[in-house]
Amino acid sequence: MHGPGFSEVLHGAKRWLLYPPRTHFKWDPSATTLQWLTDVYPALKAHERPLECVIAPGEVLYFPSAWYHAIINVAPYTAFVSSFT
Repeated sequence: MHGPGFSEVLHGAKRWLLYPPRTHFKWDPSATTLQWLTDVYPALKAHERPLECVIAPGEVLYFPSAWYHAIINVAPYTAFVSSFT
């Protein structure tokens, strides 16, 4: 979680998982995103799951300030990410 920003994919694809501010969710700070997807995500009920999207070449994702997020590479990638403070 940090200030607002955006991510643009130039090559490959990135899967984004997002929770709005003040959302309570299961998270282990020592686990990787892949571990969370493998171990925690499958057991989540539909209302507990994050908002999700995959961005591909030429697409941009804007994320507001204070949104929790995790990213996993779907394919080898080149991305531009910028955050604002």
